[in-house]
Amino acid sequence: MSFAKRLAALRKSRGLSQIELAELIGVSHGTIGNYEAGKRTKVSKPILQALAGALQVSVSDLLDMNADIALSERMFGEKPRLA
Repeated sequence: MSFAKRLAALRKSRGLSQIELAELIGVSHGTIGNYEAGKRTKVSKPILQALAGALQVSVSDLLDMNADIALSERMFGEKPRLA
């Protein structure tokens, strides 16, 4: 799962809109939209830390492609099904 998709999934799982998340971390909602659309791929360390805090996950959970199973279990209470 890409950072963009992971960010969107986490935000939605927390019941936050892009505007609400943006307000929590002090950026514009357009910035969040660009991250989620994959249009903006470079994220500063302070922003990553703010996103992780607002979404109640570690920075590693936002970035680590191999954390999908553990993250899915924490978010949804079950292991993802393999096709």
